[in-house]
Amino acid sequence: MVRFACLALLVVTILSPSSTALAEVAWGVKGGLVVSDLRWEEGNPRTDTRKGACVGAYFEWPRSSHITLTGELLYVQKGGKDATGDLRIDCISVPVMVRLEVPTGSGFLYLAAGARVDALLGGDFSGSAHAELEDSLTAVTFGTEVAVGYHFGKALVEVRYSFDVSESIKDGVIGRNDAVSYVLGVPVGSF
Repeated sequence: MVRFACLALLVVTILSPSSTALAEVAWGVKGGLVVSDLRWEEGNPRTDTRKGACVGAYFEWPRSSHITLTGELLYVQKGGKDATGDLRIDCISVPVMVRLEVPTGSGFLYLAAGARVDALLGGDFSGSAHAELEDSLTAVTFGTEVAVGYHFGKALVEVRYSFDVSESIKDGVIGRNDAVSYVLGVPVGSF
């Protein structure tokens, strides 16, 4: 249902009237701190939080004066921590969000929401009580993103919450990742 809703929103956004909006795509770079944990199936406690990084590029397709479609290509470090060690999950994350903007004097405040796909690059659970689960990481994970931020002149600051809607780990124990990211972005140009 979530996938269908996101696809429908994407199609409506792309087909809405404004032929000149497709002509210019703005882009920039983002990076920041990711604080994540793993939530397990019923009966197992959540892991403690683990700090990681995110870095990558973002693209913006203006659709109107207050609605923008954004896409990102990010390297993200997620996972969790238990009493015996880190549970690190590294992935390429591709979120696509619709951003609603409220102009202010020197920029705009925004709220964004959408879907994302994560492709697993690798994981390391060595030293953890859950080391046997390292081989059970799923290659592709689907999730959602919700962000609030402020875009001013030559920079943007953003806080986002992301959570998996499909399993990050499957094999007897089902685990999903939750994360809060604190991001700084810099617009680079347009094409």
